[in-house]
Amino acid sequence: MKKIFKSFVVFLTVLSLVFSCCSLMGSALTNDNQHIPVEWESPTEILKVEMQEKAFVVSTKTPEGKVNNLYFTFPTMGGVRFNADTKGFFEPQDTSVINYSADGAAIVMQANDTKVKLFTTASPWRFEVYNAEDKMVTWYEADKILFGYDEDGFLRKVKTASYVDEYETLFGL
Repeated sequence: MKKIFKSFVVFLTVLSLVFSCCSLMGSALTNDNQHIPVEWESPTEILKVEMQEKAFVVSTKTPEGKVNNLYFTFPTMGGVRFNADTKGFFEPQDTSVINYSADGAAIVMQANDTKVKLFTTASPWRFEVYNAEDKMVTWYEADKILFGYDEDGFLRKVKTASYVDEYETLFGL
């Protein structure tokens, strides 16, 4: 009887550890521990673009008239970073100077073997990301970029959907 009782206590201890680890792991992998209800809107219109030395700024507008900026920067470690007016958790130590050019209807920005083409007149407008071999690795269309506004009209979330090659790496999400 004593052996059965010990086995039962060990089993309950292991079971409680398993369940507590699973719940801790779930909360450790995400920072979204608050439910913030938002209304999603796509930035359907580009109001203006600004070519800065180390940032490319695209001012967008939703059908409801909300204006937000998308910032494109190129971290010196490589790749491209785009964010809205409020930055996320990842902040590169430094960013590179952007070289600008045109390719037909596209505005081209390039640094550190990464190139981004913005098609402002396409419907919907879009941008494409190219690697050092000049291969397009992903693209984002305006109708697949969603801004989430809270009840006070503040931008609280950004959601994107796109294709990513199986061997590409995403950082700072």
